[in-house]
Amino acid sequence: GMRQNIPTLEEALHAIKGKAGLNLHLYVKGKHVDRVVELVAEYKLVDTAFLAIPQAEEIARVRREYPDIYVCTGYRAAQADYLEHALKLDAHILQALRGAPYLSRAWVEKAHEKGFPVEIFYADTYADMKWMQRLGVDGVLTNNPLTFHAVYGTSRSRRKSSL
Repeated sequence: GMRQNIPTLEEALHAIKGKAGLNLHLYVKGKHVDRVVELVAEYKLVDTAFLAIPQAEEIARVRREYPDIYVCTGYRAAQADYLEHALKLDAHILQALRGAPYLSRAWVEKAHEKGFPVEIFYADTYADMKWMQRLGVDGVLTNNPLTFHAVYGTSRSRRKSSL
């Protein structure tokens, strides 16, 4: 709304630190991504944050230059070959689209077998979150964290096989 202050990334990282996992969607490249990586390290969020990046070349660069940073691939997330491309890119996390035609319990199980946690973009209702949970999805991006906690509980950890 009007007259509301929008926090800087630094202010948001300071406020969130230790309270929640953080999914940083980046639609920038190069030095801008490098700056986000610096901030993630500076605020000691390396173990609780991940970068969601849609460009294959930028994913490859971040994986090469910053091996400790968790990377979620958004590259080809709407396509049936999403999992195969994630493997080629050596990503850590999948973020499937809620309406993707491939999204099924079998697909989630296959992703888990390959060592990927599966997050969903997005689910805001209790019914949608329960549906994702039944599919075996590890978590969701949501505007309703209380609903998320009601469905998934409050403690979650990264799959060891994805690290």
